[in-house]
Amino acid sequence: HGSVANRAEQVFVALSDTQQQIAKKLFLQLVVLSDSSEPVRHRILWEDAIKTDSNRHEVEAVINEFGGNRLLTFDRDPTSRQPTIEVAHEALIVAWTRLQTWIAENRNDLTTHHRLAASVKDWLENQHETSFLARDIQLAQYQSIIDNPVINLHSDELSYLQASQQLSARTQRIRYSVIAILVGLTIVSVVVTLLAIDRQSQADIARQSAVEERDRANQEARISRSRALSATALSTRQQGQDALLLAVGAVGI
Repeated sequence: HGSVANRAEQVFVALSDTQQQIAKKLFLQLVVLSDSSEPVRHRILWEDAIKTDSNRHEVEAVINEFGGNRLLTFDRDPTSRQPTIEVAHEALIVAWTRLQTWIAENRNDLTTHHRLAASVKDWLENQHETSFLARDIQLAQYQSIIDNPVINLHSDELSYLQASQQLSARTQRIRYSVIAILVGLTIVSVVVTLLAIDRQSQADIARQSAVEERDRANQEARISRSRALSATALSTRQQGQDALLLAVGAVGI
């Protein structure tokens, strides 16, 4: 184990600063955290490895340097027949202290990348079915590793994230539209309720006014009748007095 790790360290320190950054990114591509969170070998396509940096020739030089020292192995994908790259010895992952340090520094993002890869696999196997796309918190977690310079996302992973972002945007627009409709309906309901209350209030006022007007008319009618009765009584009384005087006069004759 030690000899493999020593050889890897010797190759690494002999690289230029730029090539060392490429090597770091490359080896973190070639490692994945298992379900038990232990780092294990991960085979990648040569083309995906080349995408780790804009300088293709530098990347190829780093790959060839480690490959020439039997630290990387090369094969072909059994399905697509495209060239692949893989760490030659599992012992290298365990024994190379520098690689262990890189893994420790990026463990959270490597774990997220592992989950992303699993999600992408399910998505591809189900013909890009939207129900397999990432949403909300999961999407935010996946997006958080995009800016990590040592995490290289493959084309399928980028397509998956783009499709997830588009779905999220559509869902957000629909959600806002529904909220706007509900707010509009609530406002209309409140206005209708207030108008109904106002109409009821006006009806109550009109009804109260009518009752008061009726009571006032009844009161005035009672007063009028009382006055008429009083006048009749006075007239009758006067007539009675006049009749009494005439009777007295007749007796005197």
